[in-house]
Formats: sequence, structure tokens, C-alpha cells
Amino acid sequence: MAKRYERITHLVYWVWFIFAPLVYQYMWRDPVEFKKLFNPLEISQFFIGAATFYFQYFFVMPKLFKSKRQTGAVVLWSLIALLIYIFLRYAVEELLYPYFLGVRNYTLGTTLTYYVFDNIYYGGRYIVASSLIWLVVNNAKIIEERNELQKQQAEAEINFLRAQINPHFLFNTINNIYSLVYHQSDKALPAIQKLGELMRYMTTDLAKEKVELEKEIEYLKSSIDLNALRYPGGGAVKMNISGDTKNKEIAPFILLPFIENAFKYGVADENNKPIEIDLNIEDEKLIYSCRNKINDAGKDVESTRTGLSNLKRRLNLLYPQNHIIHTGIDGEYYNAELEINFK
Repeated sequence: MAKRYERITHLVYWVWFIFAPLVYQYMWRDPVEFKKLFNPLEISQFFIGAATFYFQYFFVMPKLFKSKRQTGAVVLWSLIALLIYIFLRYAVEELLYPYFLGVRNYTLGTTLTYYVFDNIYYGGRYIVASSLIWLVVNNAKIIEERNELQKQQAEAEINFLRAQINPHFLFNTINNIYSLVYHQSDKALPAIQKLGELMRYMTTDLAKEKVELEKEIEYLKSSIDLNALRYPGGGAVKMNISGDTKNKEIAPFILLPFIENAFKYGVADENNKPIEIDLNIEDEKLIYSCRNKINDAGKDVESTRTGLSNLKRRLNLLYPQNHIIHTGIDGEYYNAELEINFK
């Protein structure tokens, strides 16, 4: 993007430089003479000016960031660029042109002092324009590089957080299945089968940036079923889904941590106080909440909830400025609420 911006900036500058004399003629109501563009003096001024411009652009200005004496280096080399411009213009227009073409830019009586100071003005325009354009373009490059670096760092962090999801999920699920096997429950085999189905989903969709919301909800339901298997009565979970979930996409495994924490730290086998899950779609907004009664062992574990910490960081990276998340304790209940704007 910065390269394209640089090319456009240079193109605009040189188009203006070439056609500015014609614009001035038109503004002052003088006859517009296109042949003036092919005048030898105009041609030499263009090429000498361009040489000075790009000497300043590619050689002098980069020294601003390479020299320890930044200001001194730029001033010194800018003066050298100006002297090069004056020398080249004098050699071409006052020596070669009179000899070969019989034309010159200044009259024979022009003093060297006047010639130098007059060309300081003309040459200074190229140097100032070149320096300003370089500063603007270089700043755009720095911003682009910084944004790209931040993007790469964010992607690396997202990949790291994604890599944490599998072990975290497996640790919780295997503990549940272990408990079923230990108690010789007939739910152990269905639990292993359910885990296999979920693992297939995880291996195919975890690496994706977005997945279908309906598929994510199905995964959420399967996870609830898997966690509920360890309870004699199948667990106490009340889930409500409303709104149009079709044609919506969401980052994978965004909805899972609320459920994991509800089962791990909450009470999930009291029918009169079930885990309450609400998911509602309003236009382009997802409103998701989970409420569970806290068990005695889960009252002091707020700081150890790796899943929610991971979730909050992923939301900041994936939905910056487009999400709101609240978690907290209300009496004997733990509430977790999330809003995501799909736009």
C-alpha cells in the first residue's frame, strides 16, 4: 500500500511540475503554448531538477535515519545536492547549449553571485519538495510496517491461544470421562464417542478464522451433552436460542469457555437451579449469557479461570471495538455475558 502511495505521490508531483507553466499561462490569460514544454531550457531544467530531486530522495534523506548527527547530515548533503544542481545547470545551459544550440538561459552579463543565488531558489524547490515527499512517504511506510508487525504478532498470539484450547478442553473432558470409567458408568462409551465427534470438529475448524454460527452452536450443544454425562440425571441445563442464526459467522470456540466454567466451577445437577444459557441474535449482534450457581469449591477460583482469560484476549484480538464482555458474581450465582457485533 505504501509503495502504491509513493508512486502516486511522485506521479502527481511530476505531472504538476511539467504542466504548471501551462496552467499559469491559462490563469494569467496568456496564450497556452504546448510547444514551450519542448523548449531545450524546459527539458534541461526537468532532467537536472529530477536528478537533484532523486539524489535528495534516495541518497540524502535516508541519511536522516542513518547518521548520528541527523540534522547536520541532512543540511550538509542538501547543500551538496544544491551545489550539484547549480553546477549541472550552469554546465548544460551556459556552456553546452550556447556552443551546440546557440541559446542560453541567462544573459552574458549575469554575475556569478546573482546566478548562484537565483538558482538556490530554483534548486531549493526540488530539494524541499523531495524532502517533504520523502518524509510523508517514509512515515506511511513506518505506519504500514508497524501495522503489519502488529498484525503478525496478533496472529501469532491468536495461534498460541488456539493451541491452548485443545489441551484445556481435553483436560476437562478426559477428567469427566475418567470419572465415568472409574464409576463403571454405562455413559463412558457414549462419552468417548461424543469426544471423538468433537475432536473431528476441532481439528477441521479450529484453524479457521470464522465458522458458521450454526455449526458452533451444534458444537456447543455437544459439549453440554458431554459434560452432562457425568451427572446421574444428565445434568441440569436450560438453554434458549432465539433469533436468526443462519448466514452468520463467528470465530471458533468463542462460546465454549462460558460452558466449561459453568460445569467446572458451578452446580449442574440441581433442577431448580440449572445452568441457564441464553443466545440471541438481533440483526448483526450476538447476545450470549451463561448463569450458574457457584459450588463451594468454585467460590475462590476467579483468578485461575484460564478459559475465560484466554477468551478475553482472543476477543480483544478478533473483535476489537466490536464486543462487550462482563463476568462477575451475583450472590450465589456466577454471571457471564458477551455481546459481539458481526459488522
